[in-house]
Amino acid sequence: MREYSDNHRRLFDGGDDLQGAATLRAVFEVDSENGRTNLKDYFNLNFDPNDAILIGAGTRAIPHTTLSAFQIRDDRLGTGQRVFHVVARIKPDDRTRWTIDAFHKEGRASADDEVTVRATGVSVTYDFDRYFVRLASDPHVNFSRDHRVRLSMGRHF
Repeated sequence: MREYSDNHRRLFDGGDDLQGAATLRAVFEVDSENGRTNLKDYFNLNFDPNDAILIGAGTRAIPHTTLSAFQIRDDRLGTGQRVFHVVARIKPDDRTRWTIDAFHKEGRASADDEVTVRATGVSVTYDFDRYFVRLASDPHVNFSRDHRVRLSMGRHF
């Protein structure tokens, strides 16, 4: 799955993954996805998105703004991991964009782990032309006990 920053539309490509997508577009969008991989280790902020179910909805009803809400759930490992996101992308002019992503996560690091993580985090991104700055606070990164605060800067290619 790729997302292009110029139009904020998700484009699904199969590659080695079996993906199903349903999309209804107009002013509102509905999205669902079910991916599969070989369960080999994958290092990400939460879990391998290809071993998950995604369901969400969004709208562009407000000018220069995209709002979406979606939930990603672990569907194969019995960890109960799920992350709910509410994302606002605001583009006040042709050169800048703000993205705010608030999320809540619940679940266990592994199926046999007795501790269930519950935490809320946020990231804020400012884009200017091809450059960006992002500040993120991710409690219980990878459903562990660690709280990670990240500052990222870069260039879009």
